[in-house]
Amino acid sequence: MITTSRTFLILLLILGSTSILQACSIEEDSSTNRTLSSMQFDAYYETSQSIYNSGATMLISLKAELGALNATNQNGEKNQKISILDEYLTTTEDIEIGYERLIKELHEEKRKVLAKVNAQTALHNLDQRWMYPAWIDAKKIQKDKADCFDSKEVLKSIIRYRDAVVKICANSHFTREGNELVRLTEYAIGQVNRDKLSGDGGSDAKYFRQLLENVHPDDRESLFEILISLTPRPDENQKFSALEALHFLCIQESRILLARKIALSLIKSRVSTCGYAFDRVLPLAYGPSYANPGEEVNVQIMMAAFDSENNPEVTCAQGGKFEVNNGIAVLRIKIDETTTLNGTISIMNKQGAVKTEKWEVRIPVIEEP
Repeated sequence: MITTSRTFLILLLILGSTSILQACSIEEDSSTNRTLSSMQFDAYYETSQSIYNSGATMLISLKAELGALNATNQNGEKNQKISILDEYLTTTEDIEIGYERLIKELHEEKRKVLAKVNAQTALHNLDQRWMYPAWIDAKKIQKDKADCFDSKEVLKSIIRYRDAVVKICANSHFTREGNELVRLTEYAIGQVNRDKLSGDGGSDAKYFRQLLENVHPDDRESLFEILISLTPRPDENQKFSALEALHFLCIQESRILLARKIALSLIKSRVSTCGYAFDRVLPLAYGPSYANPGEEVNVQIMMAAFDSENNPEVTCAQGGKFEVNNGIAVLRIKIDETTTLNGTISIMNKQGAVKTEKWEVRIPVIEEP
């Protein structure tokens, strides 16, 4: 589900980009328009910085979780959870490599545009690694210049990043075969054959929904948002004046950062929930073992969250054999008379601490007449 703030940002970027570009033609002697433009660039920077930091938080959380597991891994061997976290961190690194390459390209285009209007010093807060959003001081831009920027190559780079991120996320599902972690291939996405939006929201949504039919159900909404965010809008492939180009590049930067955040959030959601790492949910229903005709019965229905890479440890004081799958332990034990079985169930949280609870169940045995 898209949050209200994210929906607002997407609508702002989708619906407002054309009007912003049209409104940014500033006359040299218009201080009012220059002030308005400064406010717009300030808003771009603050929005982009916030989205960037949100994405970075996802990365920090995953790395901290892996560090905690390594620190509490007494045997020094890779367990299931460490293996899957290693794979997911590799996935996020692939997303980040593409992001850094693309953001550097946008920063370089900003530099070129500013150089054409003799306002190189208008670009501020640019990290040396060129990973972070940069702020443009519009007050230092004293003139405009027509047709100084062609958006074609930047849009091609954005499309390449869009396709790469969607495929990386769709293909980063794993299962375990014995002691080996195997990548699942059935959720792979096909070729994205749309390099710009049609302008018809219904048609665009239908196309992307169909494209995502075979991806993992948990991924569909996030991948849909990424596709919508990074697919160029109608009339964006053209030549812009200097000021139009700067607004255009800032808008693209916000879209790229939003897609990056969504992708990193999607990967993190597969391994982290609160103090534990539940990544699967199953419905459970329990009813009576038997019922008489016309008898009213009670059926208990609930949802169970479990970690597919961190099955619980279960014991039974009365013995028996266990099979653990999908977070559920099945006890096989032979009984000859009504018996109360009891024991413990334990699971480790993200910090490596083990939580243990007691369980008990009474099994009636009907004696033959």
